Amino acid sequence: MSIKSEKIPEVLNHLIDHIILMVLVGILTYAVTKSIHTSILLSVLNISLDFDHLIEYFLWSKGRFVFRDFFLGKYFGKKRKSFLFFHCWEYVLISLSLWLISHNIILLLFSISIGSHLIFDLYTYKSSPLFYSFIYRLYFGFESAKICKKQNNTK
Repeated sequence: MSIKSEKIPEVLNHLIDHIILMVLVGILTYAVTKSIHTSILLSVLNISLDFDHLIEYFLWSKGRFVFRDFFLGKYFGKKRKSFLFFHCWEYVLISLSLWLISHNIILLLFSISIGSHLIFDLYTYKSSPLFYSFIYRLYFGFESAKICKKQNNTK
């Protein structure tokens, strides 16, 4: 089997799973708020967390975009830094803290939207929960080798 026939279904399956998760977040949000606008906003937020992969691809490729390379995830395992600016538990903690103070249901749903995405990725990639901490990645200078080595030692 070629890489193409092995990788594309995996990437498509992950994307389809994220779309299903996005729809579920939208349904939950609508059930709680009865607001189609809020539902759409938090659904889009859920899937848009993955835009940080595009940012990392551009950093890795030095601004040269090749759709096939990005779509097949050729930069995974080759990049020296893992920033993942949007994949952060800290956003969940901040929005939960603000919700506890304000009781604004949107903040709770915001944290559920981000948290569900991170939990889905943890389960899918069998990562350490620490990998999705911005502070943890910052502590190790965002260096993939250090983060992944520490991550593999925690399993």
